[in-house]
Amino acid sequence: MAYISSTLVNTDLVQICQPQKKLVKCTYGLHWAGKVVLKMEKGIVFFCGIIAIVVALLIPISVLQKSDSVVVIHKKRHKHAKKSCEPFTTPWAPIGEYRCEQAKEGKWYCVLWCPSSMTKEPRRNIKIAFRCKNGQWKHYPKDKSRCAARRSVAMVEQNSSPPKLINELLHNYLNNSYNYLAMAYFCDRADVQLPGFHKFFMTLWQDGVNMARDIMSYINKRGGWIELQELPKPAMRERMHQGLEEDHVGLVAMETALAMERDSSGLVSEIIERVERIQRSPDPHLVHTLEDNHLAYKVKVIKQIADYVTKLRSFQTTGEDYSLGEYEVDNNLQ
Repeated sequence: MAYISSTLVNTDLVQICQPQKKLVKCTYGLHWAGKVVLKMEKGIVFFCGIIAIVVALLIPISVLQKSDSVVVIHKKRHKHAKKSCEPFTTPWAPIGEYRCEQAKEGKWYCVLWCPSSMTKEPRRNIKIAFRCKNGQWKHYPKDKSRCAARRSVAMVEQNSSPPKLINELLHNYLNNSYNYLAMAYFCDRADVQLPGFHKFFMTLWQDGVNMARDIMSYINKRGGWIELQELPKPAMRERMHQGLEEDHVGLVAMETALAMERDSSGLVSEIIERVERIQRSPDPHLVHTLEDNHLAYKVKVIKQIADYVTKLRSFQTTGEDYSLGEYEVDNNLQ
């Protein structure tokens, strides 16, 4: 028997079942004062329950009798109500200026214009749409337009290779030196204390900076343009911390340096091959500079780092005390 509280006294809901052939048919009745006053089918009871729930949801406030409560009714705010934006202002550009025009109320289109001595990247005009949404100006697509200084010096330019190749190598040198600087001062931490490794990576950092300066000087000599790019954060932080947890920071640092130098050497070799494949305007001077000044240095450094990696790995594979071996290598680096 299911009991439902009601405003009627001594009233409840009873289930009445009668056998019919092989089935048992049940109905519901309202029992009051010892008598069944109303019989209902199961579907009717379910339907009445649904009606009761809907009515309860439609009534926003139920005031109780004999209550001194104060009921305050707030107007429900429409969720699609638009917020007005501040007056539209032309977006700021570090170089050049945006020119905007209003398409309709609450929508503007802007295009970046560059000075005559610079070119825009990408070259096609991308319209940046600004719309007023929830009280703020939102723009799409993401603005990647920028003004780049790409004017060659005609007085000294002479059959030079595509500047993109040289600037790619410049970015590689600066990025590697940035990582070497982070690695050097990681080895100088109080919980690491590898002064020899610190000195070694500081030397690699200085060499990377000098090679980057050499590349920039060479670009100016050949009448090209220098295009500096953003440097990402050092990617070796996680590996160095993992090496610290596993007590072999020196090995992890040397393996990381070896991988970076091999990638950099591969880039130098790739640039040399691509320059030599240019049939119409080969650049023997660039090939000579890269082979003699840069590729030769990479070969020497890769061999030096690989020797340290082999020595440090041998302390692990032979079962010797790695910490003692790392201390020995650190003393040799000082």
